[in-house]
Amino acid sequence: MKNKRYKKEIIWNRDDTPRELHFMLEELGRHYPISCAKVSNVLFRRSSEPSAVNPVSNNVIEFSTVPEAARGLSYILGGCKAAPLQKRSFEKTGAMLDCSRNAVPAVEYLKHWIRRLAMFGMDTFYLYLEDMYELEGEPFFGLQRGRYSAAEIREVDRYALDFGIELIPCIQTLGHMEQALRWECYYKISDAKNILLAGEDKTYDLIEKMVRFWTENVNTRRLHIGMDEAGNIGHGHYLKKNGFRPQKDIFIDHLNRVCSICLKYDRQPIIWSDMLFRITSPTGDYYDHKAGFSEPLFARLPENLQMVYWDYYHSDDKFCSEMIASHKGCRQLLVSPGIWSWGKPWYGREFTENNLPPLVKAARTHGIKEIFFTLWNDDGACGDLESSWCGIAMAADQVMGGESLPERFAAICGGDYELSRRLAGINDEFSAFGLLWDDPLYGLYWKKRRALDKTYWNKRLIAYEKVLQELKSAPPGYGAGDLQHLRRLTEFLAEKICLRQQLETIIENPGKAQMKKLELAFRRQAVRAKGLNASFRKIWLSRFKPFGLEVVQLRLATQAERNLETARRLKEISEGKGVGLLELSGPDLNCETYPDFTFRGNVSPSTII
Repeated sequence: MKNKRYKKEIIWNRDDTPRELHFMLEELGRHYPISCAKVSNVLFRRSSEPSAVNPVSNNVIEFSTVPEAARGLSYILGGCKAAPLQKRSFEKTGAMLDCSRNAVPAVEYLKHWIRRLAMFGMDTFYLYLEDMYELEGEPFFGLQRGRYSAAEIREVDRYALDFGIELIPCIQTLGHMEQALRWECYYKISDAKNILLAGEDKTYDLIEKMVRFWTENVNTRRLHIGMDEAGNIGHGHYLKKNGFRPQKDIFIDHLNRVCSICLKYDRQPIIWSDMLFRITSPTGDYYDHKAGFSEPLFARLPENLQMVYWDYYHSDDKFCSEMIASHKGCRQLLVSPGIWSWGKPWYGREFTENNLPPLVKAARTHGIKEIFFTLWNDDGACGDLESSWCGIAMAADQVMGGESLPERFAAICGGDYELSRRLAGINDEFSAFGLLWDDPLYGLYWKKRRALDKTYWNKRLIAYEKVLQELKSAPPGYGAGDLQHLRRLTEFLAEKICLRQQLETIIENPGKAQMKKLELAFRRQAVRAKGLNASFRKIWLSRFKPFGLEVVQLRLATQAERNLETARRLKEISEGKGVGLLELSGPDLNCETYPDFTFRGNVSPSTII
C-alpha cells in the first residue's frame, strides 16, 4: 500500500462474514483498503456478551453491533495488533450535527459522517433541523434554505440503518424558530420572533405536520422535539391574546399537547431539559441544580417523555453529578456534552477536553444509558467542521475506552491527531472570529480584548506564528480539516494584527512614505480577503448545499471593501485631504465576560446589518 496512513489492508470473505456486515464492508471498501476475496485475513465473531467487546484479537473482530465491527476495523487499519476488552458504559453513543445554521450538509457528506461515526463505534446520529425539511402545504417552511426533501431523508436513513446507526431527527416545536417565523404567513402562530405561540390551534396543526413528516420518512420511533431556550414564552403575542400566565404553566401545557401528538403517531418524544429548570429557578438559569424537579412539577409531565441534560461549560464532575441528580424522577435521562465546533475556525480543543470528560464521568457514575455529543454551527457555520473529528475521536474513547488513538485516527480520518490538537492554538476562546469580523477601522473587538489585557494581541500574534510553523510541516492530503484554508486564515489574522498596530502608530507619527507603504499593505490585505473568500467557497461546496454560502461571502466581501476603504483614507491623508481616521479614536472598553465574537457584534457600532 502506498498510503502511509494505513498499516494493513483488510480482506474479508463473503461466506465467512455475517450478512449484516456486508453493506458496511462494501461501502467502506470504496474509501479504505478493504476488499472482498476468497482468502481473507480477518474474521468477524458475534459477541455473546454485548456489554463487553474485544474489538480485535489475532485479526478476529468481536462485535455485537455493526458499529462495533466497524470500530474493530480501525484497529487493524491502524496497525494496532490487539485491543483490550472494552466494557460498554452506555447502551447507546452518538453525535448530533447542526444542519440549520446556514450550512446544510449534502446527502453524500452526511454519508461520509455516517461511515466515520461507525468506525468510531457510534450508533446514533442526530440531525438538528429547525425548518430544514419540506412540509406539505408549507411552501415558506425552510424556503430557499436548503431544506431536505422526503426522498433525501429516506436515503440518509436507509444508509445509516445499513451501518447499524439510528438516525434521529432533532427538531424544534417551540423556540429557535425565527427562520420560519420571519414570514408573514406564520405571524398568527408566533409568540416572540423565535417562539411559536403556545395554546393556538394552528400552532399544533403545523407541529402535527412536522411529526407526520418524520413518522413517514425515518425508521426510528424517537423524535427529539427540542423545546430549549424559549425564555420569552408567554411574553409576546401570547400575553396580548391571553393575558398573563406563569411561564411554567404555559410551557407544561404546550409540552403535553405536543407529546400527545407524538403519542398519536407512536413517536417517543425527547426534549432538552433546560426549560424545566429555567421556569423554576429564581434566576432563570439552567445550571441551577438547586431548582430541580419538584414532585408536583414532575407529576404534570407526559409519561412518554425522555430528557437530555446538555452541558458544554462545566469542568467539575461533581457539579455535573449534582445536575444529573437534580433530574430526579426523570424516567430516562440522556446526557449531551459538546464537541466545540462553533465560534471557532478549528476544533475547540480546550473547551472540549476540559468540559466533556467530567460529564462523561458523572454520567457513568449515575448509570446513564445513553450519551450523544453535539456539534453546533452558531453564527453562520464558519468553522472547519472536519477538524472536529479530533474531538469525536477523543469523545468516543472517553466512552468506550481504547488504545492507539493516534494510529486509529490516522486510519479513519487521514489526519495527525496531535497536530490537529496543536492547530487549535488559533482559537483562544472565540477571538479568532472576533478578529476576523472586526472592522479594520473601528476595531470594536480589538478594543474589547485590549481593555481586558493590554498585551493580548501580541500574545495572539505569537500563537498565530506557531500555528503557521506547524502548518509548514503538515502532510498533504489531510483528511481532518482543510489545512490550506487554515493557513490562509491564520495569515490573514496575523497580518490584521500587524496592520492595526501599524495604523495606530502611524496616526501618532504620520509620514508620507510610511503612509504609502501602509496603504499598499491594506490593499494587499483586501486581496487576501478575496482569497479567503474563494477558499471558504471551495470548502462549502464540497460539503454543503449552496444555500447559506452567501452569508460568508458577504462578510468577507465586507472585509475586502473595508480594507480598501482604509487604504483610500491613508492615501487621502498623505495628500492632505479627506476626513482622516476618526473611527480610531474610540477608547478601549469592554463590559462582557466573553466579548461578542459574532459578525453582527463587530462589523459596525451603527445600525445592525
